[in-house]
Amino acid sequence: MYLTAEGGDWIFGDMTYFSVKTTNLILNVNPGTDLQVTNFSWNSVPTAIKYGIRIYEADNWDNQVYSNWNHTGYDDSIQLSSGNYMGQCMYLTTEGGDWIFGDMTYFSVKKTNLITPTISTDKISYVVGDTINITWKASASSSLLSHYWLVVKDPNGTEIIGETMGKNTSYSFTVDKAGEYTIITYATPLGSNSGEGSLTDTKIISVTKSIKGDINADGKFNISDAVILQKWLVAVPNTKLADWKAADLCKDDRLDVFDLCLMKRMLIEK
Repeated sequence: MYLTAEGGDWIFGDMTYFSVKTTNLILNVNPGTDLQVTNFSWNSVPTAIKYGIRIYEADNWDNQVYSNWNHTGYDDSIQLSSGNYMGQCMYLTTEGGDWIFGDMTYFSVKKTNLITPTISTDKISYVVGDTINITWKASASSSLLSHYWLVVKDPNGTEIIGETMGKNTSYSFTVDKAGEYTIITYATPLGSNSGEGSLTDTKIISVTKSIKGDINADGKFNISDAVILQKWLVAVPNTKLADWKAADLCKDDRLDVFDLCLMKRMLIEK
């Protein structure tokens, strides 16, 4: 409108319609697990001097599980139990003013579901010089798995292996002395590199010294070893040699009827 003379009437122009946009504050959520932090972020509002965030159980305004009203940055992170949640962030433009609230964001936190890495070995008994092949059960929720950790202790309790396996589920090593070896595996959840929340399994294996003629590695040489060798030579199905080198009496790196003859002679002399 305009005025042509003091004390006169205002002359009005046509009406023009317009709108003033407000900044939409959006809470972004990167859900973790019950053993991994959940990360929050939000966009910058040019007029904001402070941001806040609050988290509730889903559809339960009576149970606020977290709040922080003093953010000057644009992110936050907390560890939550598994379940469904709703989160909201807000901002303040002047001290003592009213908080301006953004929309509510709904999200879920999963429960860590790892499977204990149960250890298996390729043989029941071993002799010095054998390669021990270890495998363990893979986790069904590999997306929640950070890594497997393997520890092997020798008969003195000294740790001879201690390293991450990534997401591999097998390992092999050779032993050079007799005794009991302890094998330990850990399945460590994502975001828990300290080992907290790991599932673990332990297996003890025995390693004996190689005894001449002891082909079944039971710690003694007797008629059973000769029977096993004879079965193996004639290809009886499912015949296994625990320590074939113990039966290589001819020292020619192969097993044949001559080794069997020497074994029978040893039994007679014994």
